[in-house]
Amino acid sequence: MRARSAFVLVSLATVLLMPASAVAAPRGTAVVQGHVYTFAGGGQQGATVFWDTTDESGVAPHTTGVSGAYSLTGLPAASGDGDVGVMVPSTDNFYTLERQLLTWPDPGTTIFDFQPGHVLANVTLSHPATTGNEVDIKLLGSDGPTPVWSDQEFIWSSGRARAAAKPTNAMPGTYSVATCSFITSKYPDRKGEGIETPFTSTVVAGEQAADTLTFNEASASSLTVATKWASGAPGTSVPVAWAHFPDAWQSDFQGISGYGATEPQDLGTLPTAGSGSTSFTVPVAARPGYFYYFSAQHVDGQLALETAFEVCTLTSSKPSISSGAAVRLKGVVPAMGNAGRARKVKVSIYARSSAAGQPATYDNPKGWKLVGQANENAKGQYASANLYPKHTTYYVVRFPAQGPYWKGFTSVVKVAVH
Repeated sequence: MRARSAFVLVSLATVLLMPASAVAAPRGTAVVQGHVYTFAGGGQQGATVFWDTTDESGVAPHTTGVSGAYSLTGLPAASGDGDVGVMVPSTDNFYTLERQLLTWPDPGTTIFDFQPGHVLANVTLSHPATTGNEVDIKLLGSDGPTPVWSDQEFIWSSGRARAAAKPTNAMPGTYSVATCSFITSKYPDRKGEGIETPFTSTVVAGEQAADTLTFNEASASSLTVATKWASGAPGTSVPVAWAHFPDAWQSDFQGISGYGATEPQDLGTLPTAGSGSTSFTVPVAARPGYFYYFSAQHVDGQLALETAFEVCTLTSSKPSISSGAAVRLKGVVPAMGNAGRARKVKVSIYARSSAAGQPATYDNPKGWKLVGQANENAKGQYASANLYPKHTTYYVVRFPAQGPYWKGFTSVVKVAVH
């Protein structure tokens, strides 16, 4: 049976975006405390500690000081449903350690300490990435009474095929499975790739395990939105393709909002052995200017792969006009202002007289004529000047890459002229 999914990564992102007054308040008098130590045994400063229970989820983060001590106070009791996790800053980006399905009394004080051991991971990247690769190694095991979970993220710079041995931080315990996800999110490298492998090894705090993990991206399973640009309007039917999945695999599919405003959408369980594809519809309520994610979680394992679709819009002031009348176009495209500091950019407006889908090429798209540009604000909103089509015209808007968002096109809109 699969252990409860790790809460730390989702909770961290949620908490960082919430005002202090919005963070869920604890509902008891229990105290959970302890220390977070480095691999060498010293106090780990700057680690963020979280807790969670099934019935009374509440995130009350604590950041450790020089000694690595933490104390979570005013918690409700946990009876086999508590989690405590830590996210630790490091030169390799970060790592997360978690104890799952814990018990602690209310009232009372319970101590949980965190000190990682190391598992050496030999990782080979084979897919050239224009802006680098993110490699995420997860391990699931047990410290005896309860499950333990570990997550180490590494960043590689751009370059050709390359390999490295990485010491992966892991909770002490005996592990049973490991996964490695390769993420190259820039166009055209927008697919999620990963490997799941059995891994029976014991990790001891402050020591390197005898067993070594080996991951080669060339043999990874993959998930991708199988369209040229992976961009378009809410309500678009999107083909999602998988490849190189092991025999007999089944996967749970979900649709996930990129702005965290809604719960994941359950898209069903499908057989995913080998290679194949299916189509899902981007919700009409999906917010333009952000990603909408599709994920596939191995039903009987741990690997979860994710791919993204850029939600953008193009609308006309009038769907139908008389000859000689004007029409204006507006919409929203993915923008850096939704993910960080924005820069001033322009979108390009293309037109043609016959029906067509999105252009096949980004530069000088064949069959399309450039008819104008429009400034895009920090949130990706744009509006054109007046346009005077002489006959029924089809429009599309091209937008540039910004930050995590790749270049692409909106869906096509028709303006009838009579």
